[in-house]
Parts: sequence; C-alpha cells; structure tokens
Amino acid sequence: MDSPQSFKRRRKNPVDSGIGGVSSIPPEFENTSGKIIKVTLLNFLNHAHLTFNCSPYLNLIFGRNGQGKSAIVQGIALCFGATGHSVGRDASLNHYIKDYHLKNGPSCAKIELHLSNHGANAYNNVFYGDVIIVSRTIYKNGSTYYLGGLNIRKSPVDRKTLNQYLRHIKMNINNPTTYMDQEMCKSFFFQSSAQSFYKYYSSCAGLDKMEEKINSEKKNLEDCKEELKIRKRVLEPDQKKLESLSNQIESFEGKLNEWKSAKESYKLALYKESKEHYETCKNKCEKFKENNPTEKVKRLEETVFSLEEELGKLKKEIDVLLSNSLEQKDKIRNTSDTISTCEDSIKELKSSMVSVESNISQVESDLKRLGTEKTSEVDHHKESEELKKKLEIINGDYERLQDNYQSLMSELTSYEDDNNEIEIQMKQVKIDMDELKRDMDTLKSTAKNNTVQASRRFLYKYDPNSVREAIRKMKSKNLFIHEPIGPVGEYLKVVPNVSSWKVLPIIERHLKKFLLTWLVSTEQDRIALQNILMEHGCDMNNIKITKTNLFTCKTDIVRRTQMELSGSPFDSIMFNFLSVKDIPAVLMSILIDSFNISKTGICKDEKEMVRVLNDEKLRVTAAYTLNNLDFGKRLNGSLFMTPSYDKNPYNYKFVRYSNQEQLDLISESKQRLSECRAREEKLRKYSSDLNSKLSSNRKRITATRSKLNSLRSKKTDLITIRTRIESDLNNQVEIEKMLQDADSYNELLKYKQNYTEQLESLKQQMKDYEDKLDSVLKEKTAHEATLREQNVVLDTILSEISQKKMSSNKLLSSINSNKNEIKAMLRDSITYKSTLADYVKDAEDALKEVNKQEKDLQDSGIDFSGPLPPKKSQEYLKIVNSSREVLSSIVDSSRNVETHLENLKLKYREAHESFRDKQAKLAETQSNYSRQKANYTSRIRLFDEYRLRMEKLAKLVFKQTLDAVCGYDGSLIFNDVKRTLDIHILNKQQSYDRAHTLSGGEQSSIQLSMIHSLASLSFSPIHMFDEIDVYMDESTRIRNVNAIVQFASNNRDRQFFLLTPHMEFAKHVSGLPNMLILLQSSESHPDIAKLFNVAKSPNQPS
Repeated sequence: MDSPQSFKRRRKNPVDSGIGGVSSIPPEFENTSGKIIKVTLLNFLNHAHLTFNCSPYLNLIFGRNGQGKSAIVQGIALCFGATGHSVGRDASLNHYIKDYHLKNGPSCAKIELHLSNHGANAYNNVFYGDVIIVSRTIYKNGSTYYLGGLNIRKSPVDRKTLNQYLRHIKMNINNPTTYMDQEMCKSFFFQSSAQSFYKYYSSCAGLDKMEEKINSEKKNLEDCKEELKIRKRVLEPDQKKLESLSNQIESFEGKLNEWKSAKESYKLALYKESKEHYETCKNKCEKFKENNPTEKVKRLEETVFSLEEELGKLKKEIDVLLSNSLEQKDKIRNTSDTISTCEDSIKELKSSMVSVESNISQVESDLKRLGTEKTSEVDHHKESEELKKKLEIINGDYERLQDNYQSLMSELTSYEDDNNEIEIQMKQVKIDMDELKRDMDTLKSTAKNNTVQASRRFLYKYDPNSVREAIRKMKSKNLFIHEPIGPVGEYLKVVPNVSSWKVLPIIERHLKKFLLTWLVSTEQDRIALQNILMEHGCDMNNIKITKTNLFTCKTDIVRRTQMELSGSPFDSIMFNFLSVKDIPAVLMSILIDSFNISKTGICKDEKEMVRVLNDEKLRVTAAYTLNNLDFGKRLNGSLFMTPSYDKNPYNYKFVRYSNQEQLDLISESKQRLSECRAREEKLRKYSSDLNSKLSSNRKRITATRSKLNSLRSKKTDLITIRTRIESDLNNQVEIEKMLQDADSYNELLKYKQNYTEQLESLKQQMKDYEDKLDSVLKEKTAHEATLREQNVVLDTILSEISQKKMSSNKLLSSINSNKNEIKAMLRDSITYKSTLADYVKDAEDALKEVNKQEKDLQDSGIDFSGPLPPKKSQEYLKIVNSSREVLSSIVDSSRNVETHLENLKLKYREAHESFRDKQAKLAETQSNYSRQKANYTSRIRLFDEYRLRMEKLAKLVFKQTLDAVCGYDGSLIFNDVKRTLDIHILNKQQSYDRAHTLSGGEQSSIQLSMIHSLASLSFSPIHMFDEIDVYMDESTRIRNVNAIVQFASNNRDRQFFLLTPHMEFAKHVSGLPNMLILLQSSESHPDIAKLFNVAKSPNQPS
C-alpha cells in the first residue's frame, strides 16, 4: 500500500503544486472574498479527476443519478471541515476514496478549492494574495488540511488555523442554508416542525450564538450578585472585632500617657530650648542673607537686561523716526520740485503773454497799413522770405535746447537716485556701527569678568555643579541605578578644529528646550533626581526629566551613523561637528533618533544650503547657514526657508563650552572681538567712500540744476522770439494775399473785418493767459504753504530723534554703571561667602540638635507638634529626680502593659488591613455587577432590535419568492416566546391552506421560498442545495429556477450551487456543448448563472 509520503512525491499535475495553474483572480471574482473559483477532485467517490470552474453567482449542476453530482458539493463540504457522516452519506471518511475497497485502488483522495480573496474583506491579502487555496487530502487512516495562495505555496495546517479563515469569511458548513444535502432537501419541509423551523431561522440569523452569549452573561450576573451578598455578610463580624480592639487600645493608651507625663515634659522642655537656639541661629543667618551680593547681582543683571530691552526699543523707535525723516525729506523735495514747475509755468505764461501782446500790436499796425497805400509786392515777398529763414533758425535752436534739457533732466534724476541710495546705505552703516559698538562693549566686559557660573544659575534656576555633586554622592550609596545625564546642554561639545561660538548657537536652536532636560534610566532614578533638583531650589514646573531604556540597551547606532556618513560627499553634517568621544552614547543615540542630527547640515551660506537640500543623493533633510543662522528644510519635495530675525544670532546661553569653561569663554570672546574690530574697519572705510561719493553727487546735482535753469531761460527767450516771428510771418503772408487779391474796396473791407476779428481773438487769448497765470500763482502759494508745514514736521521729527538719542545715551550710562556695580559686588562676594558659611554651620549644628531631639521624641512616641511646656528643663529634671524611684517602679510594672499594648495594636492593624481588603473586594464586586448589568441590558435591547429586523427581512423575502414561483400569498408567523415558526399560505382563491395539504410541487415551491428567506439572513458567502426540486414538475421547476436566478442577481455577494438530475434543463441551453454554458432561461441576467453537465465533463472517464 502506498504511503501518503510516496503519494505526495508522485504528484506532478498543477493542482498538487502551488495554485494549480491560476495565475491571478478572474475578473468576475474581483472585489469578492470567500467565493469558489475552481473545484478539483482527485480519486474522490466516482471522480478520478474532475475540475470544475465556477460562476461567482449561480452554478447549476445536472446529470443522471449516480454520475457524481452530489460528490462535488460533498467534496466542497468536506474541504470546509465537515465530517463524513454529516455530508449526506452515512459513511466513514475513508469510504470517500475512489475504489477504496479494491486492493490496488488509490490510497488517498484529494479535494482542492480555489477561493477568491480580493477587496476590503480579504483575509491577509499581503500574505496569501488574491486567491486562497484550501485543500483536504483523505487517507484511509485520517486526513490533512492544506492552506496556500497566489503568494505562498500550500502547506499543512491544523483545524484551528482553518477555522480562523472560515470564521473570517463567515462560513458555517453545518448551517442548512449553507449546505443542504439530498436527504435534508427531501425532509426539510416534510419532517420539520415549527420548532425546528425556528431553530433553523435562529441559526441562519446568528441568534442562537447571540442567545448563548446573553445567557452566559446572565448566569455570570447572577453569580456576581450571590457573591456580593456573601461579601456583605462576611464584613459584619470583622467590623465588630475592629471596634472592640479600638476600645481596648484607647483604654491602655490613656493609662500609659498618664505614666509618661513627667518624663515627656522634661524631653519636651529640652526640645523647646534646642528649637529656640536653632531659631536664633537661623534668624541671624537669614538677616545676613538679606545682604547677599549674589541676589543683588541677579537683580542688577535683571535690571541690565530690562534696560537693554528698553534701549533696543528706543533704537527701533529712532530707526522708525529716521525713516520718517527720510520720507518727510522726500515729500519736501517733491514739493520743491512742484514749486519749481509752477515757476517754469509762470515764466512760460508770461512769455506767451508778451508774444500775444506783440501779435496784437502787429495786427493793429497791419490794420493801419491797410488804410494806406499798397506796398510793393516785391518788398513784401523779400520780407516773407527773411522771416521764414529766421523762423527755421529759431526752430533749430529750440530743438537743440530741448534735447539738452531732456538729457540734463535724466542726468539729474539719476544723480538724485544715486544720492538716495547712498543715504540709505549710510543709514545702514550707521546702524551696523552702533550694533558693533554695543557688541564690542559686551565682549570686552565678558572677557574681563568671570560671570559664567552666575549666568548658568540664573538660566537653570539652580546650580548644575551642585546637583551633579549630590548625584555622585547618592550614586556612591547605590541610590541611583544609572547616573543621570543632564542638563543636556552641559554635555555638548564640538570638535577642536571648529569655532564653537558659531556652531553651538546652531545646535542650541536645533535642540531648543531639550537642552534643559535630564536623562534617567528608571522610575526610581527619576524620583531621586526630582527630589535633588527640588532641594537645590528648582521649581516643580521647571523640572524636565526624560526616562529612556538606552542606558541598558546595547546599541551601536553611533558607530553605524559614523559608517554611513564616512562615504557621504557632503561632510558638513551636525553629527560631524560634535565631539562624539566626549558626549555620552545614550545622549548621542537620542540626538540621532529624535533630532535627526545625522541628516541636518551646516552650510556656509544660503546658496550652499539650497544646493544641498535640492540634492536628494546627499540625504540632507534640514540645514542651517553659518553666516546668519537661516534655516531650511525639504518636505514632500518642496523647500521651506525660515530666516533668522535675531540681531545677535550668535548668542547662546545653555550650552557649556567645555570642561575649561572660562578659558574657552575668554578665547571665544577675543576671537569675536577681533572679528568685530576688523568688520568695524571695513565699515568705516565703506562709510568714508560713501561720504565722498555723496559729496561728489551733490556737487554734480548743483551744477546740473544751474545748467537746467540757464536752459529754461534760453528756452523761454527762444519761445518768445519764435512766437513773434511766426506771427509776423503769418501777418506778412496774409498781407501778400490781400495785396494780390484785394482789387476792390469791398475786399479791403473784408480784410479789415478779418483783422478786427483776429485782434479780438488775440485779446481773448491774452485774457485766458492772465486767468491761467492767476491759477498757477495760487497753486504756487498753496505748495509754498505745504512746504512750510512739511518743514515744521521735519523739525519736530528731528527734535524727537535728538531726544530719543539723549535717552538712549542715558540708558547706556545706566547700563554701564550697573555693570560696574556688579563687578564690585562680585569682588565682595568672596568675604560674604566665608562669613555666611560660619553662620550656616552654626545653624546646621543647631538644626542637627533639634533633629536629634525630634528623633528621640519620635522614638519615645512623644507628640511635640502641640504647645510645649512653659517651664525650663532643669525644673522638670528636679521633678523627675525627686520621683525617680516611683517612675522606675512604674516603668518596671508597665513593661508588660506596653508589650500587651503593642500586641493589641498589631492585632488591630491586621484586622483593619483584612477589613480594608474585604471592602475593596466588595467595592470591586459591586462595580463589576453594575457594569455587567448595564452591559446585559444593552445587549438584550440590541438583540431584540436585531431579531425584529431579521424577522421582517425573512417575511419580505418569503412573501416575494412565493409570489414569484407559484403566485400564492404567504407569510411567516414568528413566536419568540414559544420559539416556533409557522408558515401560512393563501391560495389563489385567498383561502387558507395548511402547507402539508398542498401538492408536492407546491410544497417544493414553498420550501424554496423558505430556503430563500433563511439564506437572506445568513452571512455565508456560499449556499449549496442538492436536488431541491425533487417534487417539482417541469413548469414549476423552470419558475423556481428563474426565482433562484433572480435571487442570485439580487444577492451578488453570495455564490449558489444547485444540483438537479433533470436533464430537461438542457433544452434551455445553447452554445457550447461542454460545461459552463449560460442559461437561456436567465435572459434578464445573462451573467448570473452557469450550468455544468457532469456526464460531459472532459476530465471524467468515458
């Protein structure tokens, strides 16, 4: 007999390997999950090798009895986990192997299903792919399940793994609407009762599972209620026991307090005297602390800071006033230009008026000449020619003057623009010079004074060195598991060949408030560090502690980052600027992971920053510039730039320079001071060049304006001469015409009339010119008034600027005086510290004595929080000594009493602890009961709503299907109390009939309607019915098949398999002679149903 292993080795067909020839999901199965694409049977019942490609909606399988119709759906059911006795054959599992009884027959049978796994409800699509293969191999002594897909080969799985997949696709093979074999199809309607119908309905709708869970929850609720009653009864004796113990303890404590009163008074008197001595020392120390120069230094530093802020505001106001003065000067310049234009217009109008007066005189003389004799035509002609030549010469001179005028105006405009630009540059140079002076003063004072420690205490609100010293002491006592790291800013250090004062401000801007953070390993370390910081004066709201597991995690992220950056063509990365060997590995790992310092660049200028961020090969996502600390980053393929608006961007506060802080500070200050001086020299030279250029431009502007004034006067004279010559020429031409044509006296009168009209016109023109001159004079007067007002405003602004500058000078002097006072106080702080240390030591000794007395009192059980005895200790000592014998006898006799009292207290504590535990359990039980009761009520309400929806749906589907298949009116009657489901049928005469009194075909139609109704409630993606049409005639069968097709069309998320032995369905088939042919009966839904003839299967042996 062949073993299962040898059978697997012999498998060569595509079904036994991988996905069985299916390379992708068919288009009609897209966006579905759990539908069968293909069925393959090997040596299963009477099928040696059968492959059946399925429709995603309805599959009709027909053939004669004994040809293997039922074997197909039985194989599908077995593959979905059914047993051999539950699929319609009362046989064990090995009887499903083809020719199992023959000696040389096959040793195993195989069923393989290809199921769709696509869309939103797909099962682990990434792992299995769009198609899942479920296979079951049946041996004579057992069976094995296999699970695979497009993305993974088939492998054996246990029943639990298979059930997980079946639950995901909501496949329950034991549900009658999922699989109904031949026997159930025959007996489903005839041998079922109202109770079994309700049971089927409850199973299809999932109500049975829901009721099981609700009943289980109800039982748990009742159990919880009983437990609650028991816990309440148990508490009563414990409470009585506690009250009894409490009364006994109070009685014994009263007696014991009476015995100890004398001794307690003596100890309390000693404690009172120690406390008074401590208060005296403490007051002396506090009074001395009031003269603390350090506090005064802090106040003076705060005053300096506020004065500097006020000075900055004054400078901003001065800048605004300067810009306003420039704007006012521009307005004055524009007004002056307007007045000059008005003056030019006045000159032109006056010249035009002179020309018009000349024309009037000429016309009047011509009128007089008309009354005299005619001049010879030859003389008039010569005179006209001379006038034309003079006019041409004047026109040429006028055009040349006009060109010169335009060129000089453009030159003047360019000079004025240059002058404005130079004034703006001069203003910026002055601002830069003032800023440099302030920076130099600050750097000089910083280089000469040791204020680093005071500044750090002012920034952190505590002394970091003192905190670290306290941490080291506690670490030596094993109070810290790992020594904390912090503040983070104190550990940052750059490599030696880098200017720290340029790089450290960038690092501070990048890390922001993380510089104040401490790093710890455990919660114990966090609490201990928090207590230390609070003891050193740090406020609870200012404490920043981060807990990390990197103290114990063995990671090589720093070394890995160094290896990654070693091959990068761009080495100006923030990680490379830090001295890695001097910074703890834990801190470096956090900076790499959380602050991305391995992908943040530090560029020379903005141009290099843009180039680096645009080059994706460099893998730089953010960058800063060294020249002015601008920031840029690349996000989603776009660049975002943020300029730095700080006037002093290289000022950093929280980052410590190195272990030699003061030396680094002086070195850095000197370096920056030298750079500031070099820049000052450049600015002074640039200012000198600008001044010379400004004076040169002003001279050119003056010369150009004088030339323009000269040209304007020449232009006016030429216009006057040209106007007069044109008038003479016109008059001469008219006279010539008149002399040529005026042969009669009438014509002469006409000419006189024309001259008279021309004279009137000239007089009117003269009047217009006079009116225009008056308006221009008025406009000039208005502009002159505006100019005077603007000069007043300018004088006001200049005076305000002068006052602001005086105020700024006063502020500077105040700042310098405060700084000098700070220097003197720092010198006095050395003597103050030694004296204060003596006072503090006396106070500490007194406090130790007080603590010792308090400890003795606490050990003795004496309360010292109330009023203390009024007498001195010596008086109480005399009382104790006089009654020493009595007290010692009391102590000897009370020793057993104290032991008994301690035993009573111990019993009381144990009883009280037990009582609290029982109370806590009772409260927990009450809370659980309340939550379970609310949950149970909510589930009952939701269950009733869901059941009503399912009943309504079932009734609707049953009524519609029954009307479609036989035209009867029927309804389903649900009784949820008795758990029955009755079927009421009204025939075509609207008379009530019992279902069992109807014919077999009618009963089959009702059965089909019932199955449709139950299937509409089921969540299963597959429904298989074996010979559901057993009692139907041909016409009834066709109507029922059409109803099934319609039902499949309305429920395209389901897949149906219908088996029938009736070959007359072939009459409705056309096209392909083999399997998978469209039914002609489903003309309205041609893509819904497919038909498979078992007898004509190409894989079936002949």
